[in-house]
Amino acid sequence: MKKLCLACAFSAVVGASSLFAADVVIQQNELPQNSQKFIQTYFANEKVGLVEKSFNDYQVKFLDDSKVEFAKDGDWREVKSYAPISNTSFIPKEVLNTIKTKYATAKIMEISKNYNGYEVKLDNHKELIMDTAGKLISEKY
Repeated sequence: MKKLCLACAFSAVVGASSLFAADVVIQQNELPQNSQKFIQTYFANEKVGLVEKSFNDYQVKFLDDSKVEFAKDGDWREVKSYAPISNTSFIPKEVLNTIKTKYATAKIMEISKNYNGYEVKLDNHKELIMDTAGKLISEKY
């Protein structure tokens, strides 16, 4: 009996945790205003395919398979694309200048930001880590 109760409790916890972790499909107009503006400004020519909300973020997937991830507050956290990101004006100038100086012909395929800087993947397969001021901290293939 004790084992049965323990098994039921474990199942309830696992079930509840997976329920809270599940992504929910939402409409684009349900995104935070700053996320909507980001898409309108920097991805105006892209068609939105899917918008998902999870516990702590939003993901917007476009029909060309690129995607943007937004934090819960609506600020962008990550942009990924299979083709070079065409509009990079959302990226701080210091970060762009570092990339242009070191890799003049390289194109940005992916960029993510966090509290201490940026991680950038280029079309030449380089991965760069920069601080918030755009200073190159490390690079690797």
